[in-house]
Amino acid sequence: PSSEPSLSPSFSTNPTSEPSLIPSKSASPSSEPSSEPSSWPSSEPSSLPSTEFGGKVVINFHLVTGLDGIDISSIDSDARTQFVAFLESVFGDVVPRGVKVVVARLGDENTTRNIRRLQGCDGSVPVVFEVSLVVLCSPEEACADAEAALLQAAEDVSSDVVTEADSISATIDSAAADGDITALDGFSGVTCIEASDPVAIVTFRSDEPSSEPS
Repeated sequence: PSSEPSLSPSFSTNPTSEPSLIPSKSASPSSEPSSEPSSWPSSEPSSLPSTEFGGKVVINFHLVTGLDGIDISSIDSDARTQFVAFLESVFGDVVPRGVKVVVARLGDENTTRNIRRLQGCDGSVPVVFEVSLVVLCSPEEACADAEAALLQAAEDVSSDVVTEADSISATIDSAAADGDITALDGFSGVTCIEASDPVAIVTFRSDEPSSEPS
């Protein structure tokens, strides 16, 4: 006859292993979650229309002056560098702060055609300065007024420099007498100072290529 099923639970007298009271290391996460995102977006989308970014107005014009009595071909590169820095300092002192004045041409050899038309005076060394005025404008609709105002400022600057011709000549005379500027050996005067018409360049931020992928 078949045996009756046991109603008592079965226990092993020799369990194969004791349950561990130490939590397994595998239960810990392998690494702490980063508090920083794995990557940042390249740029924040702007809620402003692109025309609100505005733009920049740059006004350029040229000044030409003739310096009589000096021979630029006889000086070395160091003396030329010293001379250019001196001239930029002299002319920079008679323009408002923020107006940039740099020597664009020194002597006849590199003078461009449109600059030659300005040289109505005889000078042994014609010096061409580039004068720049810059202003930011925002929104774009404001840039037209900014351009008009800056063009007027450029006209005022050019007129002021021409008016200061005697003062500029006196400053150069004084430096020549001191003998500190090698290129001024033999200098006998500023023959003229003339200014070209100012030219405006307006750029808008909305015209710049987008950095967003297409």
